[in-house]
Amino acid sequence: MIWYKPDNIIFKNRKEAKKYFGTNKYYKIEREKKDIIFIDDHKSIATNGGNQTDIDK
Repeated sequence: MIWYKPDNIIFKNRKEAKKYFGTNKYYKIEREKKDIIFIDDHKSIATNGGNQTDIDK
């Protein structure tokens, strides 16, 4: 996810942000790294290995 701080807009991906700003302006904002924050939205699952399934049983 991408958060544009000045307007408080959140985009799901770069494609949406480029469509909103235009490609040139988006790349300029991305280069400056002032007004844009990238948010990791992957929901990863951590396990301790105790709940693994064996297929060969």
